[in-house]
Amino acid sequence: MECSHRFSSQGGIWQGAKLLKGGKYALLGTTVSPGFELADYEFGRRDELVKSYPKFRELIIALTKY
Repeated sequence: MECSHRFSSQGGIWQGAKLLKGGKYALLGTTVSPGFELADYEFGRRDELVKSYPKFRELIIALTKY
């Protein structure tokens, strides 16, 4: 099976991923440029994301733990 998806985005864009129904594994990665700075990294908090993007509530819940 061959499958390849690539996306580019600007800074400040949230990302998330989940397996397709029946999926058993996935290999995910993120490349950042310029270099990654932990101080600039922000985990998405479910409650804050749902409040900011209520239209995407179900998707946010599916893609977040907290």
